[in-house]
Amino acid sequence: TKEVKIIKITSDEIEVLIDGYLARIHKSSDLKQIREYHNRINRLWSHLRKASEIIIHTDGSCKNSHNEQLESYGSWGYIIKDLKGNKIKENCERLDSEVEIGGESVHVSNNIAEYLAAVHALQWALDNGYEHAEITLYTDSLLMVKQINRTSRTTSPHLLILRNRIDAFIAKAQKVKIVYVPREKNTNAHDVAEKAYERVDNSRLSHLI
Repeated sequence: TKEVKIIKITSDEIEVLIDGYLARIHKSSDLKQIREYHNRINRLWSHLRKASEIIIHTDGSCKNSHNEQLESYGSWGYIIKDLKGNKIKENCERLDSEVEIGGESVHVSNNIAEYLAAVHALQWALDNGYEHAEITLYTDSLLMVKQINRTSRTTSPHLLILRNRIDAFIAKAQKVKIVYVPREKNTNAHDVAEKAYERVDNSRLSHLI
């Protein structure tokens, strides 16, 4: 059976195709052809489920970054939901004092953590079939929003690498919007990011504090 390939197709177009195959099923008496139409419809329904819209909230943080006497560390987190508020995916990771970006080890910062949250969220969405969805990513990092939307220059070479990765994800997706929200409206992503700190063992945490 030749696989149906769908590239940059909208949910309305998918529904039209499904209606067309249903009409052919009603008119056909060929069982083999009917099974083929059913298979195509099932594949289209799978795309339709991921061709609507998803909402992503991301957050990143860095602690002790302004205190040279203490080792800095950070975390990122994201949560992905559908329009009905059903959770699709959440993830978080604790960051050590240094992270690797572009093959270079750099000190973790709040801006790097914010970018990494967005990078990992978009990477997961595209890896799991949501390239046909309309993706809205909310973050409380105004700097990142301005840099991605090109209303502010990206002078840091490390942030530029991360911004370019996000640009590549946006180019592959149907539609991506990066939107700023105040911190108080991004608490769900903040809570997810905070979970990463729970993975620090007590002795290490005591040392950092």
